[in-house]
Amino acid sequence: MADAAARQLQYEYKANSNLVLQADVRLIERRGRDEATGEVLSLSGKLTGTRMGDRAQRTKPDKAEERKAKRQKRDEASYELSKSKSARVTWADDPPGVLYRPRAQHTRHAYELLLSFMQSALGDQPRDILCGACDEVSAYYQLLNKLLNYKIAH
Repeated sequence: MADAAARQLQYEYKANSNLVLQADVRLIERRGRDEATGEVLSLSGKLTGTRMGDRAQRTKPDKAEERKAKRQKRDEASYELSKSKSARVTWADDPPGVLYRPRAQHTRHAYELLLSFMQSALGDQPRDILCGACDEVSAYYQLLNKLLNYKIAH
């Protein structure tokens, strides 16, 4: 019981009032009257006549026209490429041994060039032989690229 009374006495005002430190006013920088204090201020009466969103404007992004023109140019180029007879290849009739089938337009175009080089180098050969040769060449270049990247990194 004496412990409880002693514990209660340690929290009394008389015991702790002399332990509170007073701030030295000379060391505190004075704030101007216009400067914010961080205190929340009411806006009532200051926003009369305006509503939320009154000043909002709808505008188009600046680069939207450029992107649209670039997209249209790209689409026209892909349409012309697919329209030309040299680029028209049916990839569905590829032989089963072919490892690579291009999906994107630029890779398809590069693969077409590689096939034409192979055909000029190997002569008139079946499509599976030409595609197999292209697969070997692309595998070689991929390996060479990996080796060069490894040597540069290490």
